Amino acid sequence: MRLRPLEANVDLYKQGFEDDDILDRQELSARLSALLDRVEGSTVVAVDGPWGCGKTYFLQRWVGAHEVASKGSTKTIYINAFEQDYLSDPLIAITGAIENRFSDEAQNNSTIQGLKLAAQRLSRPAARISLAAATAGASELAGATFGALVNSTVDEVKKNPNAFWQIERNKQNAVNDLKKSLIDLSNLNSDNKPERRIVIVIDELDRCRPDYALETI
Repeated sequence: MRLRPLEANVDLYKQGFEDDDILDRQELSARLSALLDRVEGSTVVAVDGPWGCGKTYFLQRWVGAHEVASKGSTKTIYINAFEQDYLSDPLIAITGAIENRFSDEAQNNSTIQGLKLAAQRLSRPAARISLAAATAGASELAGATFGALVNSTVDEVKKNPNAFWQIERNKQNAVNDLKKSLIDLSNLNSDNKPERRIVIVIDELDRCRPDYALETI
């Protein structure tokens, strides 16, 4: 039995608050856009509200409205975290969403490949393996699937005490590469200033399993 009509699908990045805005969310959209336009550097903004108040409706419309309002100076990326929480590592889902948004810009192909490589180097299985190597807790931390690989890693660390620190340096280099790729996607000008902002919207985080939500944050 259907008690109310199904909500129409939103055409992401193209549809704003032009129609069906019964609750007048366009005003809130404009205020949020104005806030982000004034922020310098990186920041995190939480859109909070009780269940059923329309957060998803607002965010799915806002990513399109904000791009239009910015006149091309912002690239928005919408991610429904709940649809991806079957994955072991949210970084992979986020990287995939970024790739999809920039797939039509051929000049960014090499940057996207660098972003994906950095994300792969930072993926959670690799992090677990390096942690196991430091604590010798192979099976407990990584599980049976990674047991043999972790044990071999621990043996290598015992033979070469610098191996763990090399792993940590590699991870830090991957973090730096990830940041650099995102900066490159912002189209730096001759003064090394970004000409385009990148706004990543992560929705439905409260519906995800707890470990995935924490990993995403």
